[in-house]
Amino acid sequence: MHGRARRSPARSGPRAVVTVLLAAALAGPAGVRARPASARTPTGAPSRYAVATASGAVATFGGAGFEGDATGPPSPVPVVAIAATRDGEGYWLATRGGGVRAFGDASSGSDLGTTGWTVGLTTDPTGSGWWAVTSTGTVTAGGGAPALAAPGAHGSPVRGIAAAGGRGVWLARSDGTVTAVGVVPPLAAPRTRGPLAAIAATPDRGGYWTVTTQGTVVAAGDANWYGSWTRPASPAAGIAASVDGRGYLLVATDGEVRAFGDARKRGDARSPLHPPGYPASLQPPAVRAVGLAVLGAGPQPARRGPLRITFLGDSLAVLTARYTADYVAAHHLDATVADGAVLGCGVVGALTLSTYSDPTAPAPTLPACAQWRQQYAQAVAEGHPDVVAVVLGYWESQRHGFGGSTVSLTTSAGYRAYVATRLRAVDAMARAAGARVVFVEPPDFGDGTPDANVTAFDTLVDRVAGATGAGRFDLRPLLDPGGRDAPTLGPVTVRDTDRVHLSAPGVEQVIDPALVPRLIAAAEAGRAGAT
Repeated sequence: MHGRARRSPARSGPRAVVTVLLAAALAGPAGVRARPASARTPTGAPSRYAVATASGAVATFGGAGFEGDATGPPSPVPVVAIAATRDGEGYWLATRGGGVRAFGDASSGSDLGTTGWTVGLTTDPTGSGWWAVTSTGTVTAGGGAPALAAPGAHGSPVRGIAAAGGRGVWLARSDGTVTAVGVVPPLAAPRTRGPLAAIAATPDRGGYWTVTTQGTVVAAGDANWYGSWTRPASPAAGIAASVDGRGYLLVATDGEVRAFGDARKRGDARSPLHPPGYPASLQPPAVRAVGLAVLGAGPQPARRGPLRITFLGDSLAVLTARYTADYVAAHHLDATVADGAVLGCGVVGALTLSTYSDPTAPAPTLPACAQWRQQYAQAVAEGHPDVVAVVLGYWESQRHGFGGSTVSLTTSAGYRAYVATRLRAVDAMARAAGARVVFVEPPDFGDGTPDANVTAFDTLVDRVAGATGAGRFDLRPLLDPGGRDAPTLGPVTVRDTDRVHLSAPGVEQVIDPALVPRLIAAAEAGRAGAT
């Protein structure tokens, strides 16, 4: 999602959008070495890791340091693998076409110049370089790693690579076998059923784990087996050892992460906006994870490159993000804009809903609304924003089932406290990732939503921002001259026909000239404070 805002929803009323969405609803393998029960006690070793996606994004979890990603220039070639440096303070990303990009303390990469698609990347454990492998088994060294002899003839495509003890590597192949290249200690390598997806070495390089696309893990050498992933929702894509080798992490192509042994899951790159009842036309682009790597602790975000702006919120945030991305590009500003919002949902979660534009009995909210926290966390983990713009207020200002009654912000102190708690959670989530926060307070709505409800929401935002030091940007002075919502301001149509959503001219010509400098200033202040 980083760097591109999603398309705007169909231009219909908020209640109509909800109605349309609701109507659309609908033990280890043989031969595996099991670790003795007495040795399975977790060590508490930190689980800091990054998930790389084909788009070039690097989503970090557990406090892992973010050093940059490949979402920008020079090339849109898909990323196929990630490998951490020996100290975990950097990493390389390999592209399908043979390029290797370096981040953090990783040595500079270079074009591989090989034939065939690159499929895997591993770190030279004795130096500061890496080895990459193509699907045909050609291994290329970079960053000072020694060159390795060509592998013997083998017809099965390679799917992964791991550095072995000595001076060589293991190659995991689609037929379930593992072959060695270079000087590798003798090792009885079990064969698995089903195509292998990835391979990871133990910390001492005396053994390895392989994982099939179906999630079956097999251990060899001094590696111990801690379990397999039973029936993952999408094929397994990568495996990485925990810090002490007494566990491992698996990632599936949809970005979901599972932990085994003493490894601990700290989050995953899977967008939750694919639940039953959420039409594909309104879902964000599917994540395609290609691997993961265990890293050291570090700052968030990387304090270099274009400033990173992420919008969180509802459909107003989606539109504002999209149009602001266009504004930033048109004015050649050194910033990127990402959309992490949830269409049709605020932060009220799964409470029943009755909008003022359609005052029928409260109805269930969208399945996605209960997952707003997961979506925001995924967007922040992948986008690494310098500043988060939070655009909320419409759904919070409607009527909801709460405490056995239908309430609003002006009728229930308990509901106000409920919303305030969630606003604080959004603020804390962004700050934990190293981002500054700017709450964009909504304008009045022309669909029947009482202005008093919007005022009550703004009051909650003011209190949260005052307590945390977050910024505030109020849209009312720009869009509600004289205290009344207006569809036009001079020659500019600022609202869509539903009198709720904002128009492209309204954002780009009225809002962005004032909002974008505020966001950039907050982002620059955050970077200056981190140096």
